[in-house]
Amino acid sequence: QQSTYVWMRGRLVVIAPAQRGESLTSVQQIAEDRFRRLAVAHAVRSPVGNYARQSLTFYRIWDAVHGRVVEVPDGKSVLKSVESGAADLGIVTASDARTVPGVKVVLELSEESHEPIEYFVSPVAHSGASPAVRPFMNFLKSNEARKLLVKAGFVPAFP
Repeated sequence: QQSTYVWMRGRLVVIAPAQRGESLTSVQQIAEDRFRRLAVAHAVRSPVGNYARQSLTFYRIWDAVHGRVVEVPDGKSVLKSVESGAADLGIVTASDARTVPGVKVVLELSEESHEPIEYFVSPVAHSGASPAVRPFMNFLKSNEARKLLVKAGFVPAFP
C-alpha cells in the first residue's frame, strides 16, 4: 500500500473585479490594451507567481504583458489588488479566487501551461501515532472529500 500520494491539484485562473463585466474567451486577450495592470505574485517568493509566469510564457504572451505586470508579494495580495481595482486582472489559484467575493474568475488557464500544482498526503509513522490516522486517511480518499475539494476549487487527484 502506497502511503504518500498526490491528494489534490490546484488550478490557475485569471480574475477581474467582480463589479466589472469582464469576461475572457482566450488567454491572448490578457495582452489587450484595455488591461493596463496585471497583478501577479512575485515569481521567486511565491509559487503561484512562478506558475503564473510559466503560464504566460507558455501562451507566448509574457513579452506583451510584462511591462504591465504589477508584481505583489503573494496570491492574497493579487486578490486585494484586483478587488480594489488597483489591477484590471490577476492570476491566482482557483481555490484562492473563491475566498474573495470582490473578484470573479474570467478564465481558467490550462494545467499543461505550468508545472503541476500538487498537494501530497503522507502519514508519519511513530510509536505514539493516533489510532485515528487510518480512518482519517480513508476519509481523504472518500467521495465526501472529493466533493469538498471540488467545492473549494481543487482537482482531486486520488483514485
